[in-house]
Amino acid sequence: MDVAKDDPAREILPYADEDIAAVKGPGMVQAMLQGEEESEGSSSEDGAEALIKKLEAAGLKTPEAKKYEEAKKAAAAKKVAQE
Repeated sequence: MDVAKDDPAREILPYADEDIAAVKGPGMVQAMLQGEEESEGSSSEDGAEALIKKLEAAGLKTPEAKKYEEAKKAAAAKKVAQE
């Protein structure tokens, strides 16, 4: 059996500039995250909380959400105890 690398009759069409830009550009999720960083300008904790809320709004339950809330309550209790 002979295997040919490329079909000599195959016509390769040129890609549109828009398609090339879409492939080279950021993905949908990356673009959304970059947009949030530019518009919010908030701390990383606020970003994590906002992301968890968005995931829950989309119907995705994350185990990190419960851990995050517990850590947040523990930090608040520790701050109150120090005062």
